[in-house]
Amino acid sequence: MATSNSSTNKGIDNKSLTQGVGVVISDDVEIGDNVVLGNYVVIHPGVTIESGAMIQDFVVLGRQPKTGKKSTFPVKNIDARTVISRDSQIGTGSIIYRGAKIGRDCFIADQVIIRESTIVGEETGIGPQTNIKDGARIGKQVKIQDHCHITEKMIIEDGSFIGPGVITMSDKYMGRDKSINMQNSPTIRAGASIGGQATLLPGVTIGQLAIVGAGSVVTKDVPAKKVAVGVPAKVIKDVSDKQLNDSSCQIH
Repeated sequence: MATSNSSTNKGIDNKSLTQGVGVVISDDVEIGDNVVLGNYVVIHPGVTIESGAMIQDFVVLGRQPKTGKKSTFPVKNIDARTVISRDSQIGTGSIIYRGAKIGRDCFIADQVIIRESTIVGEETGIGPQTNIKDGARIGKQVKIQDHCHITEKMIIEDGSFIGPGVITMSDKYMGRDKSINMQNSPTIRAGASIGGQATLLPGVTIGQLAIVGAGSVVTKDVPAKKVAVGVPAKVIKDVSDKQLNDSSCQIH
C-alpha cells in the first residue's frame, strides 16, 4: 500500500484522475476516467471505481468486515469486488465495505456506512449518518433520508421513500437466544413510504405503495395501498387516488 501527496499504485496510469493529498490506493484497484478522489481517501484491494464517480474526503472503500471476539455471528473475508458505478458520489467520511455495489448515478451523503455485500440500485439517494447492514438489497430510485438504520439482508424495492430516523429490526429475541439464528428482516415493497422515526419490527412487509405514518411502530404486515399509523400501527384508510397518481409515487 502506497501513500503520498499525489498517490497512485503501479497498476493505475490514468491521466484524467483528480486526487487530493494523502490518498491511499492499494493493489488490485480499478479506476475509470474522470474520477475525483478527495483528500485522505483510502481504497483497499478489490475496488472498482467507474468513470465520472466522485469520492469525497476521508472516504474508505473496500474495507473487510471485522467483529469483536464475542460476536454472535463471526464474519469471513469477502472476495467479491466493491463497485462504485459511474457518476455516483460518495460523501465525506463514508465507509463502503468489501463486496458492496453502488449503482449508477447514486448519491451517498456524508458519514454513511454501507456494509459488505449490500447492493444499491441506480439513482438512489442515501442521507447522512445512515447505517446499512450487510447483505441489504436496495432498489432503483429509492430515497433514504438521514440517521436511518437499515438492518441486514433487508429488501427495499424500487421507488420507496424512507424518512429520517427510521429504524428497522431483524432479531425478534434481541440477542438473548444465541442458540439459533432468528434474523428475519423487514421488506419494503415498491413505492412504499415510511414516515420519519417509524420502527419496523422483524419480518414485517410493507406492501406496494403503502404508507406508514411518522413515529409508528409496525408489528404486522401493512397491505398494499393502505395507510397505517400508530403504536402499534393499524390500517386506517386507503392511499388516496391523488397520491397513487402522483408522479412521485409511480414505480419506474
